[in-house]
Amino acid sequence: MRLTAIVAAVVSLGVLAGCQPEAKPSAPPTSEPALTTSTPAVTSEPAPTTEAPAPTTEEVEVTSEPEAGAPEMPEEALEPTEAGADQFVRHWISTFNYAYHHGEPELMDPLQAEGCASCEGLAGLLKEPSTESRYLTLHETTPIALPGSATVEADITQAATAKSKETSATAVFELVHEDDRWLVAEIMVAKNA
Repeated sequence: MRLTAIVAAVVSLGVLAGCQPEAKPSAPPTSEPALTTSTPAVTSEPAPTTEAPAPTTEEVEVTSEPEAGAPEMPEEALEPTEAGADQFVRHWISTFNYAYHHGEPELMDPLQAEGCASCEGLAGLLKEPSTESRYLTLHETTPIALPGSATVEADITQAATAKSKETSATAVFELVHEDDRWLVAEIMVAKNA
């Protein structure tokens, strides 16, 4: 399997930021002649409208510096369930991105099972710190858990680097649940067309 394809298998917790159309305030209600001369009651609540509010534009600041310290394993990621396997893969991707940015391959050791050949192959990417804070972006996961093991399919995007272009792929994480935690047994990758 080519190293580029293996690299594309790693999934990120990051979400791609997007823009939405700018919000516009709703038009004020039209005035109608009053039927009586009494003063209407004033409320602090706005009058309900039947129109859905317009989407708002939010600018999301993207920084190149990740959060301080390596990501911590969420409690749910330890559970021997599909949700636990899903959360574990999300944590694995976050830790991989952090290790990639900081050049700390040893952070991946507690997350992989002994004999994970694809994990060892990926470790070579983590030896030198990178200016990129996110190497993999996770889009969607599909976990299938069995007693003691799980398979999590993850749609990911590998960021463009000086050595490779941006690549979309489906990574299949084979997991085992040992000593009350999930571990990566193998990662297989299929590039998306």
